[in-house]
Amino acid sequence: MSRKKTKLNSILLLVMGFFLGYTMGFSFDFEWKGFAFILLGILTVVLIRYQVHGLSQAIRTVKGLREKMESSQELGQRSEQLARETRQNGITVLEDHEESNRYFQEGIDLALQGTEPDKVQQTLIDKMNAEMDASTEACALFRTIGETAPVFGFLGTLIGYSLALQDMNGEMLGTAIDTLLHTTVYGILIAYLAAFPIADLLEKQWYEKSENFQAVLKGIGGIQRGSRVTESTLKG
Repeated sequence: MSRKKTKLNSILLLVMGFFLGYTMGFSFDFEWKGFAFILLGILTVVLIRYQVHGLSQAIRTVKGLREKMESSQELGQRSEQLARETRQNGITVLEDHEESNRYFQEGIDLALQGTEPDKVQQTLIDKMNAEMDASTEACALFRTIGETAPVFGFLGTLIGYSLALQDMNGEMLGTAIDTLLHTTVYGILIAYLAAFPIADLLEKQWYEKSENFQAVLKGIGGIQRGSRVTESTLKG
């Protein structure tokens, strides 16, 4: 499923959820105490499991979802063209070339500096692996949020129910009922309209980037082989 389809499904689920709640007579008045309780619970679990560094890294990874990625086929076709150019004119033909893919550009820069092919490949692989590890951890973090939010929502409902029983005729009854009705819904909405869709998008992006990484490594290898063929021809 593409990232656009996943976003569309999330919007449709949100609209359907509000429509069903409206038809059933559910009140959509925002109950900030229940919502804050869930967020604090989620934040506590996330910080315990992933710490501040993991949370900040996940936020940076999510920002990368806005990045527009070309397909591995497009990268492959362009790398073949560049490899042909280097075979004909040498590696220096790429000095003014600008790549949209940062790994491809870095590989070209290293090749222009005369770095050995094995060293170029290993440098790119190390950086790619680091990014993939960050994406995997971010995906796990948002799945943790998705699993945790309904739990704290249900816990908020139990707290609201307990408050309602303790103060059946008092001033806290209205607040208790609001908490009772809203927190479970908030937990479910956070999980299935935010956390799980984001995790799915990150996982989808992970597979796309993995294919792109392979295309980049193959492309840089082809460019450097083409360059060496040209150098051998000139020396001969």
